[in-house]
Amino acid sequence: MEPRIPDRVPENRKALAAGVFMDSADSFLGRRIIADLLDAADDRGVHLVFFFGGSFDGDGVGGPLTWAYSMPSPETIDALIILPHSVSPNNPGKTAETLLAQFPAIPAYSFLTVVPNRFSVLVNEEPAIEELARHLVQDHGYRNLAVITGNAGPDSLLRARLDAFERALATNGTHLSPDQIYSVSPDSDGGRLAAGRILRSEREDPDVVVCMNDELAFGATREFLDNGISVPEDVAIVGFDDVEENAMLPCPATTIACPIGQMAADLMERVVSDHDGRTPYRPERASRDARLVKRLSCGCAPADNEPAERGTRGFLPARNAALRNVLEVSVEEAISRKDGEVFLEFINRSIRELSRNGDLVGDFIDIFSTQWTISLLRHRDSEQQVFINALFVDAFRKLEHTRTRLFARLRAFDLGTLVFHKSCGELLAERIDIKTALRGIGKNLSEIGVSRCLVVFLDPANPETGELRLSYKRDYFTEIPQDDAVRFPVRQIVNSGIHSIPEAFGVLPIAHKGNLYGYLVLAFPERDFRHFSMIRDLVSRIVDAAASYDLLACQIHALSAENSVLSKLSTIDDFTGLGNRRALYVSGKNRFDRSVQRGEANAFVFIDMDGLKKINDTWGHSEGDAAILALSGLLRKSFRGQDLIVRYGGDEFVVLMEGLNEEAVKLVLSRLQSQLDSFNATGSRPWKLRASWGYVYNPAGSGSRSFDSIIEESDARLYEEKRKKRDAGLA
Repeated sequence: MEPRIPDRVPENRKALAAGVFMDSADSFLGRRIIADLLDAADDRGVHLVFFFGGSFDGDGVGGPLTWAYSMPSPETIDALIILPHSVSPNNPGKTAETLLAQFPAIPAYSFLTVVPNRFSVLVNEEPAIEELARHLVQDHGYRNLAVITGNAGPDSLLRARLDAFERALATNGTHLSPDQIYSVSPDSDGGRLAAGRILRSEREDPDVVVCMNDELAFGATREFLDNGISVPEDVAIVGFDDVEENAMLPCPATTIACPIGQMAADLMERVVSDHDGRTPYRPERASRDARLVKRLSCGCAPADNEPAERGTRGFLPARNAALRNVLEVSVEEAISRKDGEVFLEFINRSIRELSRNGDLVGDFIDIFSTQWTISLLRHRDSEQQVFINALFVDAFRKLEHTRTRLFARLRAFDLGTLVFHKSCGELLAERIDIKTALRGIGKNLSEIGVSRCLVVFLDPANPETGELRLSYKRDYFTEIPQDDAVRFPVRQIVNSGIHSIPEAFGVLPIAHKGNLYGYLVLAFPERDFRHFSMIRDLVSRIVDAAASYDLLACQIHALSAENSVLSKLSTIDDFTGLGNRRALYVSGKNRFDRSVQRGEANAFVFIDMDGLKKINDTWGHSEGDAAILALSGLLRKSFRGQDLIVRYGGDEFVVLMEGLNEEAVKLVLSRLQSQLDSFNATGSRPWKLRASWGYVYNPAGSGSRSFDSIIEESDARLYEEKRKKRDAGLA
């Protein structure tokens, strides 16, 4: 049977296709956003394709996963939606601009972050944060606070939340000291780690721990409970986002609820409206207000209004007035019409929306039960009461059925995940070729509920061409070509999915240890993306192991697209504009290997600024930054245009020079010293700019040494030079 790769999508296709750029489906908030985007897209007939490409770090460095962000094509994708804080937590706006510049013909939209010249949907959290600070300090009387946040850059979402919270605390006469703030990875493991540090701290136990997202709060709560610390009796907990995982905690979580569903609806409505021509595409901003949801975890009293322990004032849990009003209207309309369809539609919608936070089994049940009683008291007619009871009994059955089905699905999925993990582990333990590896992967896809899977390897001679090596459709076929694989332009993977996969699907790179092998397309009938990263990681490791065994020709390094926008983004140091460490180890290594193959001479120069700490301590870090920029500029002036100059880290730089003799190297370094002397002679700064360097020269034909060993030797020579300066009293 010939492997199935569907034809190109006809130009007259009716479905609007939108691509979504985000790092993964791993985080609590990420899964909430995915679910709400899917609902909003379904309501408007939009087909979503998720490009999961990992994150760029603070220096704009991204690994091979980020090549997923190069996949969309205007032939197949009508709109792009980017989550900048997901794609680049530390530099969201600038990275988003650079990524979207690849696609000038595709309208692009931003979620949660302002991106210049793009339509952006935002959340206004400031009023809710102010209310939270006032609630904790004035209502509860908390004075001893701890904050758990993620390791995040100045432009990150978590930093914005922390800054807003500190401002709100100051308004209420309370301030945070640095030792009250715990910075960890922004996930549940990080929350556990921070809670452990709080428990081991010599500081007085905090009254309340405020976490900058619910995932941190989830982990911290688990760690406290595991150590016998009750929430909220011993310590109160507060989070952000209001995600469905809160329902798994024994204590309902107080949190700031982001209106993700409303924001997703606003965004998708604008995407469709722009596409249909009802509105012109404009770089506008749409904003929704977040709200504080008070539940038990902050110390608020339970529904019977008994005072909470620790002397705090009691508060009723938050009641969503709008929800109660709509419920009442739905019941009355159903009674007047003697038709339960309106009420059933409301129940289905409520279950769908409220299952994403702790309210489905909390506030919703309370409101639901209360309304049942009110409706019976309001309508005394026996026939009407029978009808009302039937409405609410059916609704309760629907609720219970939904919960039972959800738990059954999660249990089956978790069991399938264990089987898949075990089977993949067995494949990794064996020495197998690529065809055997693919057969093993295909055999086990059914265990995790995958409805569709494509595995496409890149052609080493032309990374724009792909080979379909596995095509899987649940209950229909698993095709692994034995001879010639179907070949097609890689970007037709997306075409194929839009044409043949009814569910939303994800595109993930198959990459391991810096090698990009190809792409994985995954779709689940239940639209549960939470294990995509696990599947991608296992498939990538299996493919990498098999490639090592049979020398698979599909090993594609990031260098294959060296001149693309993504490559430039991932190899440029944002601060100086020079290359970064990745540029050295990707582009630099390739250039070094080429010079060795050609028998050409090359040289490595390792440069380190002298006295940066003194500049920072004496004149401040802004002057230290100015010194680094000044040295960067002098390096550009001193070295040749074709030389690779990279900022290795901090105040360290490395230069790779090719095709010159050793005297030329010495001449360039002499020119650098002259540039330093000229700079200092101007007296434009209160400090002197000084640097030390060491170099290794490799004559033509000397090809026995490794790239890493030469860098290490040039580094060692640099520090020998610095030692000589110290001994001579010059540094």
